Amino acid sequence: MQSNQSMSQRPHCQISPVSLPRHPPAVDYLYLVRPMRCSAIFLVLLACSLCVAAATVVRDYQALIGRITDRAIEDALYKQPSCWNKLSMKVRFNVTDDGHIRDVKITSDIRNNWAEDTARRALLATRLPPVPKEVLTRVGHNGLYSSAELRMGR
Repeated sequence: MQSNQSMSQRPHCQISPVSLPRHPPAVDYLYLVRPMRCSAIFLVLLACSLCVAAATVVRDYQALIGRITDRAIEDALYKQPSCWNKLSMKVRFNVTDDGHIRDVKITSDIRNNWAEDTARRALLATRLPPVPKEVLTRVGHNGLYSSAELRMGR
C-alpha cells in the first residue's frame, strides 16, 4: 500500500520511463506541424483581405464625400452665374469624426474672391455622414483630410 502512494505522489520534475514516448517524438507528433503551415497561410490571407476591405471602406467614404461636396459647391455657385465666367479651384478640408467640415483651404488658378468665399461657405454649411469606424481606425481620430479640384466654365 505504501508503494502505491509513493508512485502517485512523485514530484513533477522527475522523469520516469513510464512517461516517455515509446518511439521518437518526430514520428508520432509530425502531423501537428503540417496543419500549422495551412493555418499560417490562412491567417496571412485573412489579414490581407481585411486590409483590402479597410482600404475599400476608406475609398468608398472619400468618393461619397467627394460627390456631396462637389454638389454643394456647384449648387452654391450656380445660384449666381453672373458672378463668374470660368473657375479653377483646388479645395482641401478636414472632416471631423461626426461629419463636420473644418479647415477649408482654397487655392485658385483663376482668382475670384466671390467664388472662393461661396465655395468655403457651402462647404462649411454641408453636413456629411459620420466617418465610419473602419475609416477612423485606418486614418486615425484626427479627422479625414480630403481634397478636390473643381473646374467650371460656361
